[in-house]
Amino acid sequence: MPKSLTVSTGGLFAAVVLALSVLYAALAWTPSSYGVALRQMGVTEDSGLVLGKPRDIRSDEWAVWTPYLQIAVDNDFARHNAHSPYHEDLRNFNALPLRDWALPFKPQYWAFFLVDPAHAFAIYHAAFIALFLIGYQRMGRMLGMAPGISVCFSLLAFFAGYTQYAWTTTGPLLALFPWLLVTLAAPLRLPVKGLLLYWLAAVWLLSHFYPPVILSLGFVGAVLVLALRRDLLRWPLLATAGLAAALAAGTVYAYLAEPLQAMTATVYPGQRHSDGGSGDWRIWLSTVLPFITTRGFDSLIVHNIVETGAIGSYWPLLLLVFADWRQGLAGGAVDRGRLLTALAVLGGGLALVSAWMLLPIPAAVGKILLWDRVFPPRMIVAVGLLALVATALLAGSVRWRITSLRVALFTAAVLAAWMLSKRAGGVAPWSSPFDVTILLVLAGGLALWRLIPLLGLPAPRTDMGTGTGTLVAGVAVAANLLTFGQFNPIQSARPIFDRPQTALTARLSAMQAAHPKGWLVETLPIFTGAVLAGWGYNSIAHTLIAPHADFFRPLFPDMAEDRFTQVFNRYAHIIPDTVTEPVSPYPDQVRVPWSALDPRAANSGIPAREASVLPADAAPAGGPFPTGGSLDEVRLENGLLRLRGWAPWTGVRATQGVTVVSDVPLTVVSQGLERRPDLQAAFPAADRGQAGFTILLRPAAASDQPPVLCVLARDTDAGTVALGAPRPANDGGESGCRRLGLAR
Repeated sequence: MPKSLTVSTGGLFAAVVLALSVLYAALAWTPSSYGVALRQMGVTEDSGLVLGKPRDIRSDEWAVWTPYLQIAVDNDFARHNAHSPYHEDLRNFNALPLRDWALPFKPQYWAFFLVDPAHAFAIYHAAFIALFLIGYQRMGRMLGMAPGISVCFSLLAFFAGYTQYAWTTTGPLLALFPWLLVTLAAPLRLPVKGLLLYWLAAVWLLSHFYPPVILSLGFVGAVLVLALRRDLLRWPLLATAGLAAALAAGTVYAYLAEPLQAMTATVYPGQRHSDGGSGDWRIWLSTVLPFITTRGFDSLIVHNIVETGAIGSYWPLLLLVFADWRQGLAGGAVDRGRLLTALAVLGGGLALVSAWMLLPIPAAVGKILLWDRVFPPRMIVAVGLLALVATALLAGSVRWRITSLRVALFTAAVLAAWMLSKRAGGVAPWSSPFDVTILLVLAGGLALWRLIPLLGLPAPRTDMGTGTGTLVAGVAVAANLLTFGQFNPIQSARPIFDRPQTALTARLSAMQAAHPKGWLVETLPIFTGAVLAGWGYNSIAHTLIAPHADFFRPLFPDMAEDRFTQVFNRYAHIIPDTVTEPVSPYPDQVRVPWSALDPRAANSGIPAREASVLPADAAPAGGPFPTGGSLDEVRLENGLLRLRGWAPWTGVRATQGVTVVSDVPLTVVSQGLERRPDLQAAFPAADRGQAGFTILLRPAAASDQPPVLCVLARDTDAGTVALGAPRPANDGGESGCRRLGLAR
């Protein structure tokens, strides 16, 4: 293909991406799910939601990192939060705009010192989106992909499940990665290249210091060079790149030494070393069958859909079915030999990362490549990228044969995966249309393919990955765009930094002003995290990246040292609760007695509601009961079953309580009253502010699915009621209370 055309393809793509990115930033748009936090804070109008839906499950972003960014802005970019009882350090493994010596290595945040925070936050996101799309296209060309194929490669990497699900946390690592390889191959003088590699590597590592993704991407980079750019394996260049990497690592350690030392000494996350094999083969397979683990944006195999994300698409399956393998690979013998060698190296790398993900390999073996620091499911990033590169190379080197028989074969494969995966997940296939979107797109693509000659345009070629090959890749791109592309919303950044005042914020301000120490001791209905701290409150409910034993020790002087360390020495979401002593029911959560934080709570005389469990064959008499209230959450995690909801209680009385009826034996671990300002606002005539509850239960036997259960609330305004419940994926579409005959 003529060089001018090659340049124009990449140049046109870059121009379109940059133009859209400038528009995105000018409108102060972001992919943040902070709309969930705004909703919790009572913002019903002017929430800034432009398109899509904020995702509760992205709490790492909307409840932690975006609030921490708000905190940095509110503290005029100082290192410590002066508006918090903890005075927490803002220098941590997720980069923030701080006025310190590392600012030259945080170019994504320079705009915060030049424009208003809303536009700066939009520029941050727009820059990484542009860097990702242009970077992967350039990397594709550097690796030998055809121009159109390289564009599709970039778009498929971006509109993949993992990329979209994790974009607002690990997105910077993914976006900057290709630029390291592009710079390594750039025609620059060695000293200039070394300095640029050092700066880029430091920026990359500081953008989100998360070793599992960093190490897996580093391995991918090494495999790609060995497979496709062995011309770069020259000692002067390798020495320069090695020195740049070492200096970048030293710079990052010098900057993060204090938080890293604090984190490695914690109970959680501590210094985690993993054996291989804890990945799920279904997630691995979703690299080529992208929707087998999900129904829409609900996971069928784990609680958090982010954990099921893969860099997957139907492109490999399209290649397998529609490539004319009998004609062999295009090009001369030398080109075919190089391609086969590259594919062999890529296949070897793919086999290694797949083995670590799926096979029981001891940590001592993984330590050779530092993979003992990579939790095996995280290796899905490397699996997906290597598979995508191999697919792109083959797609540009085969001839295509599109026939009715092959279309039927592809359709049958997609339908079989759709039916079998949804049946295994316990849901109706027709409730998951994402799986078959590819068939509609394929039909449209075939119609376009037939239409092109009728319009007087050149017929698509069937060799060297152009024409038909690009059209086939475009079908995969469109399917991913129409499905995974819906995950992140378009959210204006203006209400994130110019936060509206509501009836709830006024009440919270009054509560803080009335506290003897000026603290706010309150939680939010869905998840608090650092939302209240980001809103500017002196909030006890917070997400502490590093432990703060110096704050909690005076509050619990009689707590045994080993018990205190076990509970508080961790990364944790701090949650005021009605527990009698501090507990850590989950690795990243600490529940602290309300009475220790607010003397008024200790003297309030509020009785505790009793929680009990009964087997299904010993259910209370008087049923079936009317329904009322809501069981908002049923979550099985780390061997514990968490129930969260509310009942139509007025006030709090000792006669009120909750009975959990189940077909499996359960034991109550803890229970607590949950304050629900949302209910108080929704039912102003009734005293519903404390009508919420949380219960932790331990099932007698291990299971990967919540049991069938019914929650009965006693002494409500309607007597005993069966709480309305979400319908689990495996219950046949009927609530647990109805299945047990306890609800009308």
